[in-house]
Amino acid sequence: MKALTQIAVLGAGSWGTALTVLLSTKGYPVKLWVRSQATLDAIQAAGQNEQYLPGVMLPPAVKITSNLEEALSGAELVVVVTPSHGVREIIKRAAPYLDEDKYIVSASKGIEVDSLLRMTEVITAELPFQTERLAVLSGPNHAEEVGRGMPTTTVIAAGKKAVA
Repeated sequence: MKALTQIAVLGAGSWGTALTVLLSTKGYPVKLWVRSQATLDAIQAAGQNEQYLPGVMLPPAVKITSNLEEALSGAELVVVVTPSHGVREIIKRAAPYLDEDKYIVSASKGIEVDSLLRMTEVITAELPFQTERLAVLSGPNHAEEVGRGMPTTTVIAAGKKAVA
């Protein structure tokens, strides 16, 4: 895979915020999508996500938006980090802005309650063309550790080794 020029992180909870901080500090351009303008305003005013990851400053280069189309515009990699009960809804809303050239990483934990599907199964149910460029990120870690740059372990898996 070539070097990424834009990453979209969908979800600004503790895990989404931590991944945004990590990716941005590694030099990747990141757009963080938040659900509401109020959340966006609070994060921008404080320079951090005080609600979910207090004490971890967002790098100034991170672009925060509550507009899904804007978040996904130009993104080559999309990291889905919404709560598991909201993954299907956000993928449906994002679908018009996603194409088969984008890589998607599911970092949402859990299963969908009604269907008992894993998050990658929910994503492929809504985006059947995306199976070739889909990965899952998980592991024995905590958002606080990742956000603060502490040593930790994370696992990424995909159907194709080149994607992982």
